[in-house]
Amino acid sequence: MDFDLASRISKELEAIDPHLNALCHLLDRVENNQLREKMQRGIAGVIADLYIEIMRPIEREHPSLKRD
Repeated sequence: MDFDLASRISKELEAIDPHLNALCHLLDRVENNQLREKMQRGIAGVIADLYIEIMRPIEREHPSLKRD
């Protein structure tokens, strides 16, 4: 993948971080324990997939794009 495209993808992923974080905090407020845990597992899977399937390959190919 060329650097410019990798950089744009990385920036888009970084831009959604605050929204994913806000969603995690909202899910903490779901009263039904079973439902809350199911939702939390779902968002955790999404976050993990974004990193493992998208960001990690970019970081390997373009180490300068690695986030702290």
